[in-house]
Amino acid sequence: MTYSEKQILIGRLKFFGSLGLLFIASFYFLWKAYSNSVGKLPIVITSLFYFLFGFAVYPLYIKMLKRFADAEDKILDGISHAKLGKEGEDMVSRKLNEIFDKNIYYIYSNYKIPHRHFDIDTVIIGPKGIIIFEIKNYSTPLIFDGDDAFLTAGKGPIRPEWDPRDEIRRHSYALLEYLKMGRFNEIQTHKAIVFPNKDSVKICYGARPGIYIIVGIDGLDEYVKNLPDNPRFTPEYCDKLDYYMLDK
Repeated sequence: MTYSEKQILIGRLKFFGSLGLLFIASFYFLWKAYSNSVGKLPIVITSLFYFLFGFAVYPLYIKMLKRFADAEDKILDGISHAKLGKEGEDMVSRKLNEIFDKNIYYIYSNYKIPHRHFDIDTVIIGPKGIIIFEIKNYSTPLIFDGDDAFLTAGKGPIRPEWDPRDEIRRHSYALLEYLKMGRFNEIQTHKAIVFPNKDSVKICYGARPGIYIIVGIDGLDEYVKNLPDNPRFTPEYCDKLDYYMLDK
């Protein structure tokens, strides 16, 4: 299960779980209150009490509903963003399968490094070396402006750990450290952030050394074509890397 699929599942569980808990709690307290009052007070006094009680707690009830609606909106937004991410990953996956010959290249989707809490969207091993792709598909365009990145113009920059340029650096470093444990030393990676939807990104000035930004799904062809072959990555060497990558 990919990261985006996990987020969709978690969002749905939160949404329907919250609805279910709210219904069960409401039914339980109403039933408890009613069963405790039946037979102890005349029905007119009981009805009047519940009417006045309901009138008194109505503002609190409305406030609770508003908070629930706000939480519901956040959950649904999270599901929507996760679906966008999944759509982007599927688009890139289909394109990569067209570009790379599976008899020559190894393609790992959502590769998880042992003992790490994250996964890398795509890792490719072949004659061009190791290529790492991070895939981003936003509903609000991500704006790169120098060292900062913004999701909304006019507001402050996003936190550095959410900047995909920093994210792909961390993932590349973690992968290389893992490969060193298998005695695959002095390897460099090609790093690219893919925005399959052109409207998902706006670049004012966002280049960083060693990180390529691909705008639009068709940009993948040009990026891969311009990567040079690495003579170190012979079929035998790639086979050894693949064996180590899968031996978790």
